[in-house]
Amino acid sequence: LQDELERNYRQITAYVENGIANQADLDAVKVEQLNTKQKRVDLVSSRAAYLKMLSLLVGEALSPETVLEKPVPQSTVSAVSEIRRPELALFDAQGAGLQVQEKALNVRHLPQFGLFVQGAYGNPGLDMLKNEFSPYYMAGVRLSWNFGSLYTLKNDRRVIEKKRQQLDNNRDVFLFNTRLEMTQQDQAIHSLEKQMRDDDEIIRLRTNIRKAAEAKVANGTLTVTEMLRELTNESLARQSKAMHEIQRLMGIYQLKYTTNY
Repeated sequence: LQDELERNYRQITAYVENGIANQADLDAVKVEQLNTKQKRVDLVSSRAAYLKMLSLLVGEALSPETVLEKPVPQSTVSAVSEIRRPELALFDAQGAGLQVQEKALNVRHLPQFGLFVQGAYGNPGLDMLKNEFSPYYMAGVRLSWNFGSLYTLKNDRRVIEKKRQQLDNNRDVFLFNTRLEMTQQDQAIHSLEKQMRDDDEIIRLRTNIRKAAEAKVANGTLTVTEMLRELTNESLARQSKAMHEIQRLMGIYQLKYTTNY
């Protein structure tokens, strides 16, 4: 845009010298040049600020001359892609924990058998009639049964089942919300891709309109202000194309983040 305005400024200067245009027309071009210069200063300042932020994120010094390249996604992600979010691993771990609790519950109400061996040395030993020190030992089987757990078994199982249902519900809700978000992001990407198909044609047509406006100014049938309006429209069309490209890339990486793909 700056180059086009500079070219137009030279042309309008020649028109003023030849009496085709006046000083006001030249001033109008100069105003646009100054506006564009201010916008460029703002863009350069914003770029420097974002480079400093990026430098902090990557832990590497980046100079203002650093050249950034648009990333190219390595894989295609869509609304039907596999979800690999870490939350799913958490749900699986919680489900495994409930299974362990259920197994422990089933074991708790069963009778417990155990073997034991005890040994000692004393007076008297096992033979109470002998008044002397002697070693002795005892071995046997021990049976224990906690009947109290049988009274709460049914309720404990009901509690675990409620927890399992709640876990399954949380998992389904998470998957539904994630799929919904993926669908919205995927549709946004497709919408931008459709717009991008027309961007080049819009720029071509805007360029033709701007050239025609310049020719009309040279013939004295169009004002410089109207010609500058067409020049601005052409510049906006180019900016729109660049914005669509960046928005599409941003949408793709947002979708990759949503799926953890």
